[in-house]
Amino acid sequence: MEIAHAGPMIRPFHKRGRPVAVIHYQSEQAARQFLQSVMASNRGVGFLFGPDGSGKKTVIRDFVRQLPANHAAAIVDGERLNAAELLAAIHSWFGRTVVPDTPEASLQALERYLAQQSHYGRVPLISVENINKMYPSALGVLCKIAKLKVGRVFAARMVLDSENPTFNIINAPAMKPIAARLLSAFEMGPMSVFETVDYLHAKLKAAGVKNPNHAMPAYICDELYL
Repeated sequence: MEIAHAGPMIRPFHKRGRPVAVIHYQSEQAARQFLQSVMASNRGVGFLFGPDGSGKKTVIRDFVRQLPANHAAAIVDGERLNAAELLAAIHSWFGRTVVPDTPEASLQALERYLAQQSHYGRVPLISVENINKMYPSALGVLCKIAKLKVGRVFAARMVLDSENPTFNIINAPAMKPIAARLLSAFEMGPMSVFETVDYLHAKLKAAGVKNPNHAMPAYICDELYL
């Protein structure tokens, strides 16, 4: 049976916007535990990597949605961003619409905001995707943010991600403030064949397909997995 004839539905596998459903599987659960460990540690910098479509963005966004409402978090796609653009994007996520017009002043304003939040025990999370596609000036800003402290507490937790294990970037001499705080790295693993069937059927059901097993039988899921 063709999926198009399975009943009224929305796109189950779109890449933009909130997913129709978040499906839990072994690697995704492990990634959540990894993110929790980053949030719990004062070192608090983690590196998440995996190929396009491996679930990195989904797990990070869902993790952020489950933080307390008053806990500031920013999720920025770093591709082709320079220093000023990166800072503006972070401020925007924090709900700060008036941003100084120079990177230096913008960084100072961000430092004050992070210090304020950290003072009340709500150390903000800054997640930056595609760090391997950022301009050097933006990477430099990440290093400056990584060094910010309130007393002995670092003023921000950070999760960096890329499609490849770009340790050559993180371990570069200029990235020492990031490397010094790196708690660990996590690679998104593939689903098992059984998880793949559950994933596809759950997505189809959430999108409006009444009988996912009829629309996409297990043997077809197995073929897609292979």
